[in-house]
Amino acid sequence: MTLREAIAYARSEDANIAAAKGDAPILAMAGWDVFDALPELWDDDIDQLPGTTTPLTASELTNLQRHPELPPLASDDDDTTRHFVRGLSTLSIAPVGGITRINSTTHQAHVALSHIRGRKLYVLCRPTDANERLVARRLDPLDPVAQRHATINVRLELYTTVVDPGQTLLLPNGWWYYAVSLTPTITLTHKFWDAANVSGLQDMLCTEVARTQDDARQKKLRAATARATTTKGVALLPLMLEPSPTAREEIFEPPVDYAAVHSPWVYVRSEPSMAAPMLGILRPQSKGQSVVRIGLQKDGWLRTAEPFVAGQHGWMLRDGEKMGVGIGEMMRRVKLVRPNEPPNNHHHHNKPKNKKGEKIEKSAAKEIRVA
Repeated sequence: MTLREAIAYARSEDANIAAAKGDAPILAMAGWDVFDALPELWDDDIDQLPGTTTPLTASELTNLQRHPELPPLASDDDDTTRHFVRGLSTLSIAPVGGITRINSTTHQAHVALSHIRGRKLYVLCRPTDANERLVARRLDPLDPVAQRHATINVRLELYTTVVDPGQTLLLPNGWWYYAVSLTPTITLTHKFWDAANVSGLQDMLCTEVARTQDDARQKKLRAATARATTTKGVALLPLMLEPSPTAREEIFEPPVDYAAVHSPWVYVRSEPSMAAPMLGILRPQSKGQSVVRIGLQKDGWLRTAEPFVAGQHGWMLRDGEKMGVGIGEMMRRVKLVRPNEPPNNHHHHNKPKNKKGEKIEKSAAKEIRVA
């Protein structure tokens, strides 16, 4: 669909009548990279919000490009930075009744929703009130049945506002929002980071670098594996760093917290193997991507107690000594004070267990208390 076709559809009375009768779905053009398609429209002040906050996206990108512990993120020039920042702005066009399902931004980004044309109703939910299972079911807050469920069972407090042309709705990171067009609308959505959430931008960019590095490493690993296969007798285990087939699993009940201590990051994989796909990273400097709950340990590998991403549990090496390159400790056991979690005075309940349920003595791993 072209931009002209999207605007014509949004203005079409016939399409809206058909959708209202249930004869056709209500369509919308969402996430169009307007400034990539029309770079002459971009201005470096577009992402600025005078009197509210100071976006640090461009300056932080430049800082990360020059970070001594990181390889170049991209070409170190103004054009690269400008291209990245303008790619954070997208255009959406919707007819009457077009909706944005309940969602929240990724990588801790703030979002500014600027209305160019039309009026849109927003339903908002604070981060602390959001229930991920409820959100996963894609709650429609304008559905009376769903709303009663949210209020009674989850105690979800909802806020509403209508945004008119020329107005901008600024949502801090973590806020959930749902939107419905009251008239044909054109909305510019812009994600950004400032001093309060810049760690999320660092996480996102470092994850991209880590993935690029891991892709290159996986190619070398596959080549080495192929050579080893043709040379009979060469052990592959040191390359893969997989657990020993005879290694016992240590189960933590309840789960325990581990923090990344290796800089710049620790890889999280889908299986306990250096050949397994990368799911993400943990960074010691990150505010939201450094500590995970661990439910199982096997031969130096830690497995997350909850799915890490897309329903998959993550695995990470506890100590780099297993890699044989002198990296040392990568993950360290910590004690976090969690809200609404009663203190556990029975320390023996925290000991890990093996598959048979037998308690295993606590390892010599260091512990630190995090405020």
